Amino acid sequence: MNKIMTIISCLFLLASCENEIPFNIQDNPPKLIVNALLDDDKELNDIVVALTGRDEITSVNEAIVRIYLNCTLKDEISTPAGPDSTNLRGTYQTGLKFSAGDRIKIEVQTKNNKHHAWAEVTVPTPIPVEKIDTATIKKTDSWSSSTYFRARTTFTDNDPQKNFYRIVMEYQAEIDAENTEDETSGTIQATLINTLDIREDFVLTEGRPNIQDDNLIAIPENKFSIFDNSLFNGQYTMTTSMYMPNEYSFSSHAWYAGYNKILHVRPWVRIRLISLSKEQFLYLKALNTYESAEYDEYLSHPIKFPSNVNGGTGIVGVCTSTSKKIKLPDYTPEEYSW
Repeated sequence: MNKIMTIISCLFLLASCENEIPFNIQDNPPKLIVNALLDDDKELNDIVVALTGRDEITSVNEAIVRIYLNCTLKDEISTPAGPDSTNLRGTYQTGLKFSAGDRIKIEVQTKNNKHHAWAEVTVPTPIPVEKIDTATIKKTDSWSSSTYFRARTTFTDNDPQKNFYRIVMEYQAEIDAENTEDETSGTIQATLINTLDIREDFVLTEGRPNIQDDNLIAIPENKFSIFDNSLFNGQYTMTTSMYMPNEYSFSSHAWYAGYNKILHVRPWVRIRLISLSKEQFLYLKALNTYESAEYDEYLSHPIKFPSNVNGGTGIVGVCTSTSKKIKLPDYTPEEYSW
């Protein structure tokens, strides 16, 4: 009897609560979105401005973006970037230069004064790359064999506070090409950035390295090769590898430039050790999970992306870097055109 009365009481409570707090879209007005990942390696940095919405975000092409450096206004942008400023997806650009320790504040206000948001970040201090040992290796699986460029990059962090990093390898090349139809020729600058093979490294795999070249063993999910200094103290040598492209990998660069034949390639690999602000590190960490092969947006728990924007939402981060280039042998491709 008591059990039946308890069930009836619960049903009564549920019925009495129905429609007590109705959802009203007007209670959730649009918020200003400000996204900016500033990089000292870029000539121009993008600041993307938009508004949240129920079904989709809306770009804001009429805003004023102010950038303060150590409390002093250094840049003000009121027109989106590009040749046509009427519909450019809310992207504003700045060429402002900054140094380690600088405090950057980005303030965004819509021209109708309805929305105002801001964020502050401190520029991290880069650490030098001390030494790089390199090798060309073959990696095989059940289907094929590929050539990889392996780098062992040595650096030192003995700071007691937590610091955040990312390592990037870029395959760059100057390509001499021609168009065999109209006999024109030229030189193309190309950069290819692929996801690194990090399976050999202790820090990048969070203490779970795997040196076996077995395609059945999954590579740890760290697509953006980020890390902090919690797993090492002092000098550390990081092991990363990247796929070595060939002339076919550059075919699209030549084709878009109007050429159909590659004549000569002068390649090198550039390794960047990037110091990240905490905000940018946490954003990339969440993005690692979101873009992992194991994540299913319908079955997995929702991922909460960090935001450090006051008065709105979004992420404002900054990074600095040091880098070294390793020259590779020039080569002339076999006779090939497309």
